[in-house]
Amino acid sequence: MLTASPQPLVVGSDGFVPEPCVLYPEQVITYPFAGLLPEELCARIDTWDEAREEEAEQSADESRTEPLGYQYDLSIPPGWRVGGFASWHATDP
Repeated sequence: MLTASPQPLVVGSDGFVPEPCVLYPEQVITYPFAGLLPEELCARIDTWDEAREEEAEQSADESRTEPLGYQYDLSIPPGWRVGGFASWHATDP
């Protein structure tokens, strides 16, 4: 491991030079985009999502966060990833 990162000879802007950083990889389970699933399963997921939204609306607790949903919390969790299921825009016809 180098003690000092090598610097490029020509740089158009300081923002183009990578800064040293540390990665903390973690294993995250992702699931396929709902449009790639069988129609019956997709309908079950929609029903589950709608029920969770209705529960959140009926709750009197205003400090609650949005309920977890399939599409943006399970299928495409936040962050960067290597491997897993491709995002819909890479597979959508």
